[in-house]
Amino acid sequence: MYYTFGDLQLKQNADGMGISGVSSTEFDFTVTYEEYAVNPPKSGAAVAFGIEGSGVTYYFFVSRRSRSGNKVTFKCYDRMLLLGISSDMFEIPYTGVIADDEDSGEIACVSLVEYIAGAVGFDGCTSYIKSSGYFGGLKLKKTDIKGKTARALLETVSAAWCGYFTVSANNYLDFVFFGTTAHTSCPVTTHTAITMQSERSAITRVRAYTGSDYYYSGDETADVFSTLTVQTEFASQEYADTLLARVSGYTYRSWDCSKMIVDVPQLMNNYLPTISTGMNHYHVPDGVDGLTDFTANALTLNFTGAGIYASLGSNEVTEDEYSYLGYISRKLEEKLSDGEKLGNDTLITRYQGIIHLGEKTTDETTGEVKQNRYGYSKATADGVVEFDGAMVSKITPKSAYWNEDKTEATVSYEGKKFKYHIKRDDNGNVTEFSKEEITEEGT
Repeated sequence: MYYTFGDLQLKQNADGMGISGVSSTEFDFTVTYEEYAVNPPKSGAAVAFGIEGSGVTYYFFVSRRSRSGNKVTFKCYDRMLLLGISSDMFEIPYTGVIADDEDSGEIACVSLVEYIAGAVGFDGCTSYIKSSGYFGGLKLKKTDIKGKTARALLETVSAAWCGYFTVSANNYLDFVFFGTTAHTSCPVTTHTAITMQSERSAITRVRAYTGSDYYYSGDETADVFSTLTVQTEFASQEYADTLLARVSGYTYRSWDCSKMIVDVPQLMNNYLPTISTGMNHYHVPDGVDGLTDFTANALTLNFTGAGIYASLGSNEVTEDEYSYLGYISRKLEEKLSDGEKLGNDTLITRYQGIIHLGEKTTDETTGEVKQNRYGYSKATADGVVEFDGAMVSKITPKSAYWNEDKTEATVSYEGKKFKYHIKRDDNGNVTEFSKEEITEEGT
């Protein structure tokens, strides 16, 4: 056990606007090397953390440690770190199992979430999960679960429920539904100015789709800025109607406050990332109602000798609409955007279509490095796009020969032979051209 700590920090962040995903809390701390050397913890060791007077303990697991001089710094994550386990290692209690069909069976999403929570060591699920209503009744088939990690399954459920999973106090798995109010109000007495970054229009329409089938609910005249788009295999008309009933009128605000002092024991006793801060009219931005509660989905707590400080906010997002993009899609878009200036790659973005960047060349006289780019035309009315450059086939004929009057050419490729028939007019111009494959029988 370590008794002297320094540089303690807790960080938690939702992915984007918090419409899907699994949020893990990071806990960093530093000890002296002398203290560390006496009893170095094993890899993956559990770390218990709490604040005196709060009556609450959070559990983290050592992910990485590094030494610099006389200090050893630990990077730990909460129990979400253990979600890499495969579902094939679970004994999931499926219903509707057919004796002769090993792939048969299904399970309600809420039951699956509760089972995963128990399998990775949570003490249970919060009431928010258990009261998920219609969304909890959605079911996954065994074939949709086999081979998936617990994390991947929670991400699938989070997309359907439209929110994200996180860890609540006292080792409980929690879920934050997008568009719901904060779990707890945390009074703030002192803080720096709040910076408003952006504000989305109030939601008036939902578009749910499976990837091929679309279902709409709400105001048909709503633009993309007030439309929530969700992709899930559970999409249906009932799903779209139910989701709209839950999020209708919700406005997402992106904001940031770099430093504040909060009632940390109360904060720790409830919930970390979604806090209604209750600014009490102190430094409220112009144009914002003084009674507005600012709900956070990103939090950093710093524990210092001078006190405990918090940095809170609600993530700025780049989407032009209330859209669901999975974590992988979001990261892919970031990589593509970053790569536009790197060259030697084929890039696909929602704005530029396709650009092929060829090899870089160096001018022998000036030494200037140039990037070869191959342009393309706009699509014609019938959908044809013309690209600069030429297509070259690397498949070459093994043999080719004409007949005597040069009306037929026989060309042999690797494993294939074709006969080309040519007709010419009196001036020698080709008027007809056809091709047939020659089989071993000669036809």
